[in-house]
Amino acid sequence: MRKEFLTKTLFKGANQMPRAKSTEESTLKSLRVPNRLIERIEKIASDSPSYAKFDFSIFTNEALEEKLEKIEKRKSR
Repeated sequence: MRKEFLTKTLFKGANQMPRAKSTEESTLKSLRVPNRLIERIEKIASDSPSYAKFDFSIFTNEALEEKLEKIEKRKSR
């Protein structure tokens, strides 16, 4: 019975990745994201609450830079 409960609860959302509620600087540093990108993320998150909930840690550094450029272009319009 206990094994069934654990299996059902542990694997219930196995296909779903949990989303971070905010960008954690320590998480990004542990992923070896350069400080210049962390500063850009913090600026975007502080300027727009909708981006504060976005999980930037799912991107590689190159993809992160591209995503930040797109966001900054959108905001400058």
